[in-house]
Amino acid sequence: VKEGRQMSESKERELADGRIYSAQQAKSNGLIDAIGYKDKTLKDLKKAIKVENPEIITFDPEESNLTSFLGMKSFINGLRAELKDVKSIINNESQTRPMYKYEG
Repeated sequence: VKEGRQMSESKERELADGRIYSAQQAKSNGLIDAIGYKDKTLKDLKKAIKVENPEIITFDPEESNLTSFLGMKSFINGLRAELKDVKSIINNESQTRPMYKYEG
């Protein structure tokens, strides 16, 4: 930040204390150049980098880290349920169960 924004290290440390800034606060503190919408930002970026049709990769909020984590949690809970069923089958004496025969 200090290099890209020509900001002193003391100012950088003052701002980098974990707070979340509104767009207006970020602009006032020199963290961003402007406040705008995606279309205008992309138009300005294309002009700045002199590329007419850049490949734009977007972030899908449906696949955020939190969503992925919650999906993984559901998956793990499903595995736990299946493991419980497998344990029940293995421990139930009245049903066929897997066994190992040692002839040594």
